[in-house]
Amino acid sequence: MRVARHAAEAAAAIRADRRRGLKDVAGRALFRSGQHTRAFEDRAIVTCFHAIDDEHESPIACTSAEFDAWLEFFGAHFDVIPLTALLSRLEAGRDISGALSITFDDGYRDNYTLAVPALERRGMHATFFVASSFIGSRHQAWWDSDCGITSEWMSWDEVRDLYARGFDVGVHTRTHADLGAVDFADAIAEIDGATDDIDRELGVRPTLFAYPFGGVDNITDAVRSYVAQSGLRCCPSAFGGLVRPTTDRFDLPRIPITRWYLTPYQMGFEAARLRGRDPTPHKARSRPDQP
Repeated sequence: MRVARHAAEAAAAIRADRRRGLKDVAGRALFRSGQHTRAFEDRAIVTCFHAIDDEHESPIACTSAEFDAWLEFFGAHFDVIPLTALLSRLEAGRDISGALSITFDDGYRDNYTLAVPALERRGMHATFFVASSFIGSRHQAWWDSDCGITSEWMSWDEVRDLYARGFDVGVHTRTHADLGAVDFADAIAEIDGATDDIDRELGVRPTLFAYPFGGVDNITDAVRSYVAQSGLRCCPSAFGGLVRPTTDRFDLPRIPITRWYLTPYQMGFEAARLRGRDPTPHKARSRPDQP
C-alpha cells in the first residue's frame, strides 16, 4: 500500500509539473503578444514575498536570481508602484489598470541585504510588513525549523535605514499571531503593540497593515473592522486574487510568490485567468502541529 501511494504521489507531481510547464508556455505567449493588457484592464496585482535564500529550500523563499527574474518580469509588463500609491488610486477612483505593488512579510534580514539592493537597482519600491517582536531578535520561526533553516531577522537599525531609503514599513502584528484564533483583546494588543513599536523605533506612525498567514480563517470580521477604524489604510490577505476598482482596501487580495511558480510567466498566466472571478480562499497552516 505504501509503495502504491508513493507511486501515485509521484505521478501526480509529474502531472502538476507538466501543467505548470504548459502554463509557462502560455504565459510567455500571452505577455509577449501584449494580449495580457486586456486581462489587467481595470485590474491590479499586489504580490507577497517573504524571504530570499540562496542556501536553503523553503516554500516561502526564492533565490536572488529568481527575485531578479521576478523584478525583470514586473518591470517589463506592469506599472510597478508603491502600495500606498495603489491605495490612493483606489480611494480616489482612479485607473488601476496594470498596476503592481511589491510587498514582503515578516522582516527577514535578507529583505535588507538582498531585496532592497535589487529593488534599488531597478528603481522599484516595496512595502515591508514586519512582525515587530522578531526584529532584532533570535526568534526561531517554526516554519523555518520545518525546513532546517535558522531564522535571521532585520535589526531595527536596518529597518530604519530601509525606511530612510524610501521604502514603506507596515504592521504585521508583534508575534505573527493568528488573528483568527486568538481572543479579540489579544488581537488588538498584537496590532496596537506592533504599531506602537514601529512608531517608537522609526519616529513615524505606520499606516499599512497585513495580517499574518493570510488565509481565509486567519482573521475575524471583528478584527478586520477594528483595523478599518484604527487609522490603518489596508488589510491584505495572501491567498491570491486581482485588485478591482471596487475592492475593499480592508479585504485586499495579494498573490503570494512561492515555489509553486516555475517562472513569473506561469504566475502571470494564472493571474490573467482570475479576471472576472475570485480565487478559492485557502486555510493557511498557522501552527506547527497542523497537517
